[in-house]
Amino acid sequence: MMLAGSSTTSYATYRSVASAMQVPLIDWEVSNRRLADEHSSMAFSVRPPIDDLLVDYMIYKGWHRFVYIHDGKNAMRTLFSVFSYAQKSRPDWLLEEMEDADLSGFHYSLINITGFQLFDRYSKEFIKERKSFEDHYREKMPSSDWLTHGHLLAEAIKKVVLDERNGTLTGRIEFDPETGLRKNFSATVIEIRPGVNSLTSIKERFQWAHGQGFLFGKTRTFYEQQPDRTPIRKGILADKPWKLRFNVVTLLVKPFVMLKRQNPGEPELTGNDRFEGYCVDLLRLLAQNISGFDWDGSIGYLLNETADIAVAPLTINQERERVVDFSKPFMTTGISIMISKPEKQEFSIFSFMQPLGMTIWIFTVCSYIGFSMYNSLWFTLAAFMQQGTDILPRALSGRIASACWWFYTLIIVSS
Repeated sequence: MMLAGSSTTSYATYRSVASAMQVPLIDWEVSNRRLADEHSSMAFSVRPPIDDLLVDYMIYKGWHRFVYIHDGKNAMRTLFSVFSYAQKSRPDWLLEEMEDADLSGFHYSLINITGFQLFDRYSKEFIKERKSFEDHYREKMPSSDWLTHGHLLAEAIKKVVLDERNGTLTGRIEFDPETGLRKNFSATVIEIRPGVNSLTSIKERFQWAHGQGFLFGKTRTFYEQQPDRTPIRKGILADKPWKLRFNVVTLLVKPFVMLKRQNPGEPELTGNDRFEGYCVDLLRLLAQNISGFDWDGSIGYLLNETADIAVAPLTINQERERVVDFSKPFMTTGISIMISKPEKQEFSIFSFMQPLGMTIWIFTVCSYIGFSMYNSLWFTLAAFMQQGTDILPRALSGRIASACWWFYTLIIVSS
């Protein structure tokens, strides 16, 4: 088995030797489109091609003009695919293999930056595999008649299917038997909003799968590549839900987060099924109520960058303010209570009589006549002044009348 170099000349030499000697050739970067199109049954590329991803992204954005900035020797291969569709509206940067450490110089710029990250270069698995290559280079190949079995080894490589469970760093690894290129792989599309001055501007928007396009959770258009590499509209894919996913960190503290106890003979638990506790149950309940949704209408046009400004009678609410910026409202609505403004009245010595009508005052005066004038006057006057008295009515009717008088007294004093 041979490992190809990254330059055009070395790759052509390696591929020629591999075809003549029937030795499988593993290539990690194809630098010339013409050589890549001349497929060899003994050559395999482990680097996922992002040609279709770039074209699908431009189709999704609806770009009419664009600037292709590259930093790699395989630029011509991708450029030929990008030439098939040319749409751009304003400056955007596309960064292949974008890392978080490379973004510090772009947060204060007023441009849109989009990057494609196939795997995390700082993961422990990648660092471990990188260090193990130093020992592999020191090993010697045992002498054997390996040329005879080169074709069988190439056929075995074509049948290889690996995924994350096998420890892969770039997702699913599967080769096309005809071209030797990777297929059925996926990538994460990362967008950076302009004018944000912190690392929180990095936002993973959606996933892209080879042969399926972008996974938006709604009907989407996908394209197939013909031999002339011209994008042709094929149809509408069925709806495939795409759920939000949050990475949660926690601590093993009883009874909030604990490891489940397993009885002998039970299958081994994996993933989130290994944990239980109050916090775990709370997260599961939250996961049932949290779901992703897509904006439509004017807000959707702004988020998709189809429009720059929306002018419409839109209601400003909390959900909309989280994703777009609103100007000052030109109309406000709500529920209010209106009362007439009281008129100014002149002061009078008989103002205390206004809370009660004239009929009530006449009945009050008449009540003094029906009983003992002295006792009635003293009792009513003491009650009116909110003072106690030893003279109290004994009959039930008198007590009821006294209670009513106390009620009227309360109204008079309060007003």
